Amino acid sequence: MPKLSSLVFFGSILLLLAHFAGFYFGHYGFDDLHYAELAHGWLSGTYDATDHYSYRWTLLALTSLSYALFGIHDWSSALPALLVTVALLYTLYRLRSALGEWVIAMALVLCVTAPWLLFYADKLMPDIYLAASVILAWYALFRGRTGQQYVRYGSLLALALILGFLSKGTIVLVLPVLLAIMVRDLSTRRAILFWRYSVGSGAVLGAVYLLLCWLWLGNPFIRFSAIVDNSYLNACSYDQQPWPVLRDRLIFGFWALILREGFAPFLVLSLIGSFTDSRHRFWHGSALGLLLAANFMTISPDAYVPMCLDPRHYLYLIPVGAVSGGLVLDAAFRQKKIRRAVLLSLLLIAGQQWLEYNSWYAGCLIGLALLWGALPFWVSPKKGKNLVLAGTILLGLAALIPPLQYHQSVRYRQQAAAYQKEVQPLLDSGMVYTDAVQRRLIRYYESFDPRVDTLVYALREVSDSMPPPSGRAWLYLNGHTQYLTGSNESNWPLWLRDAAGENEEVWRHPSLLLSLYAIASKPQWVPRWDAGARFSFGFERDTARFWNANPYRFDTAVAHTGDASERVAEFSATLTIPLSALPFAEAKKIAVRSKAYGRISDLTFAQWVTAVEDSGQSLFWEGTKVNPFFRVYEKWTPFEVRTIIPLPDSIPPEATLKVYLWNPERDRIWLDDIEITVAPLAQGQSSRTQ
Repeated sequence: MPKLSSLVFFGSILLLLAHFAGFYFGHYGFDDLHYAELAHGWLSGTYDATDHYSYRWTLLALTSLSYALFGIHDWSSALPALLVTVALLYTLYRLRSALGEWVIAMALVLCVTAPWLLFYADKLMPDIYLAASVILAWYALFRGRTGQQYVRYGSLLALALILGFLSKGTIVLVLPVLLAIMVRDLSTRRAILFWRYSVGSGAVLGAVYLLLCWLWLGNPFIRFSAIVDNSYLNACSYDQQPWPVLRDRLIFGFWALILREGFAPFLVLSLIGSFTDSRHRFWHGSALGLLLAANFMTISPDAYVPMCLDPRHYLYLIPVGAVSGGLVLDAAFRQKKIRRAVLLSLLLIAGQQWLEYNSWYAGCLIGLALLWGALPFWVSPKKGKNLVLAGTILLGLAALIPPLQYHQSVRYRQQAAAYQKEVQPLLDSGMVYTDAVQRRLIRYYESFDPRVDTLVYALREVSDSMPPPSGRAWLYLNGHTQYLTGSNESNWPLWLRDAAGENEEVWRHPSLLLSLYAIASKPQWVPRWDAGARFSFGFERDTARFWNANPYRFDTAVAHTGDASERVAEFSATLTIPLSALPFAEAKKIAVRSKAYGRISDLTFAQWVTAVEDSGQSLFWEGTKVNPFFRVYEKWTPFEVRTIIPLPDSIPPEATLKVYLWNPERDRIWLDDIEITVAPLAQGQSSRTQ
């Protein structure tokens, strides 16, 4: 009969395959499809040395090999990641002789039922490669420090680290823990030969890598230059954010993510093991040390920038944490204090999660608390271990139910099939307009055929003055990819805002959130910005024509340009202009384009409002939330809001256009350099030049 760990290992592989077959989420549409395009480029001899993603060679090499053998498909994109995940699980499986069948069986269960690891096990992303590299490094550490094969495992450690580096630069997050282990070993004169071969092998592999970059690309440090050149200001630029943002990231944000996203069992078990299980302190200390380094370690050599709070960045914590967890649960059958600690800790976390999120996951944590902390009090270790393992499998699978339901609800494969059937044939006779993620998916479906670049346009890349030519064109809407893009009608070109009302619906699939419109069948509403009226306000003077502003809200300490800005109270400086004063009274519709620079100190609920009022009565009102425009706090950020206003046949004489920022919560927000353009919309086709 197969041994317990063997059954769980092969069962884990079946779970990976079942997940891909029945619950495949598809693609996020940005990084993953960019990797797909880079891998395709390798096959055609194209290498972009300026793109820092081009240096993730493990991912790109395996993916390009898969594409060369099988073509560009979803399963050929998923195959390398699945194989790497199997290699990760096999590395755990190899520890069974040293740590025990039951311990490794439990570690495999904890690992493969971790929701985010399972989710990324078939994704075209480097995070699962990094996780496999880290557990391989710790396998080499464990074997090399406790055995006699110093050359073999010292070299393996160096190889694992270089593979991690070739997958993702965040391998640096494990270096503090590695350094601590090495310093401790050297100070006690333990495993000196192992460390000598590790450092020597690492130096050789690093030198080979730099030499290869020098000979091939002309600069040994070109990868680091590409990282610097591709950096941009974003929410994770903690060195450029206010101190409270960094403080909250370190003290609250990281630990909230760990508790909320399925990492809680690893945190609890490794913490308990570090204080109670001295026999295996290497694994417990490593798991806890990796957690602390993941929170506090910087990923930048010249500034303090902790890692972004995205679960995928921390997948590498799971395998080492799973080994620690298996060891602690094994020891729980021998030590009452471990059982009590597990029970109380998980119940506290479950209670917090239940109160904050009322989540299914909290219920599963309660089940694990009772299973791990209470059951060993009542049954013998021999019988209890099998019950605990079986119960952990069931509860682990139960915890997967909500994410799997969501993944299945997306129905990605049906969406892809619908594109092949309904939209792909249209590329032979016209153009398609869609959101940015769907456009990336279409390029991927078409194996990055260059002709797609001139036939499929992302709505965000199309300006108001670039409607389709007189030939045939379609608007293809996908609710799921619009969500991934962050796209809605407010950032579409104005001539496509009212797709359902202004264009002919060709096809709709409500359950897939898909719809297709013919947009070239009749003239479109096109804004004539060249004929528009412009109104600007920069807060350097107290008043300007058609502007209502409160000089007491002007702030001379903060300004984007000039000497002052406005610290907005509930309402900002307001453009107030009678519609009768506009030079296009005969227009049926007008477009209002608002541009401004804003600066916020925290999350804001403010909205940019465009309204038409008549004697205090609202004739039109549209508010756009401005928070999504801001990537960082305390930095001036440009934003733009465009609105279409339909006009009645007879405009009331007192009708007034008002444009302003409404700040109902009186959040800390500043405005400067406001420019508002009001233009008529003409019905007809215009040229594709801006």
